[in-house]
Amino acid sequence: MRCRKSLSVVVARRLGLSDEVIQAGLGKVKGAEKRLEVMEVAGHFVVNGAYNANPSGRAVALATFGRLTLPR
Repeated sequence: MRCRKSLSVVVARRLGLSDEVIQAGLGKVKGAEKRLEVMEVAGHFVVNGAYNANPSGRAVALATFGRLTLPR
């Protein structure tokens, strides 16, 4: 996702959009459901990565999970 966001910023700047407009637009982007979806449940943050239906997808999700920075 980070790579796609970076590419989006580059394209938006080439199209003449201001950083403020780009930031506002990126702030509205929602990830796909059940793909490292962060939600709050009963005062605790839960990461739902249930989409990954195969072993390699789960391995990537777990590796990514280890690098996440979650709210405290």
